Amino acid sequence: MRTGFAIFFLLLLCFPFWGTYGILLHRRSCARRSIALQIAEGAGQSNLTKLSFSKADSRSLLDWEHGHEFEYLGEMYDVVRSEAIGDSIVYYCIPDKVETVLNNQLRQATNNNPQNKQDFKSLMDFFKSIYCPPLPDIYRHVAAMVKQQDHYFMAYLSHSFPPPVPPPKA
Repeated sequence: MRTGFAIFFLLLLCFPFWGTYGILLHRRSCARRSIALQIAEGAGQSNLTKLSFSKADSRSLLDWEHGHEFEYLGEMYDVVRSEAIGDSIVYYCIPDKVETVLNNQLRQATNNNPQNKQDFKSLMDFFKSIYCPPLPDIYRHVAAMVKQQDHYFMAYLSHSFPPPVPPPKA
């Protein structure tokens, strides 16, 4: 019962980040589907943007999400059609403003600023304190002894160590 409450409260602790991230991913997939429907219906033919690149620039400058969508200079574009003309490629695209905004929000949510790093470190320290209690000194001593590569000692290692001084003679 107590374990169930602990797991429940840990999930509540993580929900603000994972919930926001999940909602943004869902909204991005909905935006992708709506643009795909617009392309299939031919509704976006009037506002096509023509972008031309050399084949080498196309590989290096464009960050492809999948076969018909890429990011260029921070803006998302959905490819309606493309033409290869000599050494260059011309893409006829629809600018995807909704997905651009959602990607910027996702980047901002997962940004590597110092405050996020400190929050993450604090959370990891908290989880370590729950799941990884510190080892007693005796186990650290055993681990140090095993690292010595003394095969005789490793073969007869036990949890009861001999006293530090020899026993008295009778």
